[in-house]
Amino acid sequence: MHFKAHGFCGASISNFDYELNSHGVCMFTSLRFCSRMGVFLGAVVLFGHSGTAQTAHCFNSLSGPEVPCTPRSSGGGGGGGGVAPAPSGPSPAEIARRQRHAHALELDTRAHKAFDRGDKAEAARLFEEAAQLAPSASNIQGNRWYTRGMLAASQKNYETAIIYYKEALRYFGNNKELQENLKVAEEKAAVERGDWERAAKLLAKGAALKRYYQARQALVQEDWDRAVTDLTEFQKFISSAVTAGQKAIHEEEDALRTIKSLRPRDAPMFQRSLDHDRANVAEWNRLSRETDKYLAAAREGRTTKAEARKLDAQRQEQASNPNYPNPPPVYRDASTPRSYPDLNSYTPAQHAAHNDNDTGNTWAQKGDWVQALLSYQKALTEDPDGPFAKVIKENLDIAMKHVGPQKANAAPAGGPTAPPASPPVKAEEKPKEIVQANCTGWMTQANGSSFRLCTDERAQRYCEQSAQAGGKGVISRVSCQ
Repeated sequence: MHFKAHGFCGASISNFDYELNSHGVCMFTSLRFCSRMGVFLGAVVLFGHSGTAQTAHCFNSLSGPEVPCTPRSSGGGGGGGGVAPAPSGPSPAEIARRQRHAHALELDTRAHKAFDRGDKAEAARLFEEAAQLAPSASNIQGNRWYTRGMLAASQKNYETAIIYYKEALRYFGNNKELQENLKVAEEKAAVERGDWERAAKLLAKGAALKRYYQARQALVQEDWDRAVTDLTEFQKFISSAVTAGQKAIHEEEDALRTIKSLRPRDAPMFQRSLDHDRANVAEWNRLSRETDKYLAAAREGRTTKAEARKLDAQRQEQASNPNYPNPPPVYRDASTPRSYPDLNSYTPAQHAAHNDNDTGNTWAQKGDWVQALLSYQKALTEDPDGPFAKVIKENLDIAMKHVGPQKANAAPAGGPTAPPASPPVKAEEKPKEIVQANCTGWMTQANGSSFRLCTDERAQRYCEQSAQAGGKGVISRVSCQ
């Protein structure tokens, strides 16, 4: 700063600038003023004490201290020796630095005011200008990065905010608020990446939002039971938070109207608080809707998982069942006859065998195993060597196992009836010992003949055929195939 210099006794020394040191003391004075004072004082001493030589004294001002005197140059004229102190003070570079620093402090003050009124963008701009003017001012540099981080976070650019916050920590390493803002930015960045496990770890142990993050991680891992549990608990919290937040907003709106009428200068601060709470309630409402959606998905996933477990159990049971075919047309247990596909490549006889096998299955479902056995026997006669002849034979064996107990249960109380007398047969056609109780009833075929299925004393199956219906006529043992 520069001030105009004034001589004593009201005499002004015009157009002369004085540089002030740190204490505001003038560093040097007019050379002409100092010389005149030396001549004047020398003359006074000379006339007062003409017989004694006197030493000249020089002063910068009437009240200033004595300074060394120096002789005037030869070209100055007049008697007496002029004096002038050697000039000293800040260099031009230092003066410029101080001016920049003063301007930086002014910008810093304006930036704080912008931040206080909620204008983060303007505050960041002013702090940036101040930081350029004062690169060695740690507070200004810290505010620069801190404000840039807060501006980035408000724009949901959390990865950038993390970078700026970490820069600010170099200057404000112990600032708790800064550390908390960094953690929040890291949490939000993790959420944007879908790193729910990391987001949950950044929250305190008892934080309600931690449950939501854990549930989202469980959904990723298809841990449906855990997801349903955590989302259900978080849903309770978020519902109550929305209700409480909406109530607080109504109260703040009423308070703001009162403040605007009584203390208008405080209204902006209350308005910012109200806007903050409104933003929070809007975020909670969003989370509430998301929670409902993900909870429904978790419940559906749990149901699907239960059905999948049931299907897995069935597949394991089938794999362990020796009667399960590979590949299986239709699954059945060991005592249930089964069907097989009716292929387009079948011959007419094979189509007929397929239909007769299905007819046998129908009789088996009704419990009439005799009729089922006859149908299977007919199917096997029609298609003895086809691709599914094995299925027909298995169905025939199942029917045979049921026919014995069924006939025993159907026998009259007086015991089995004696077999009707059979007409004599040729010796070569006479079968081995035949037990009438071990045979089925006679079944008439389309050509008028009849046949029946029997078992011998060793439980071996064989068939008998008669040339006439009802077993009349010659009876001969034939192959059941």
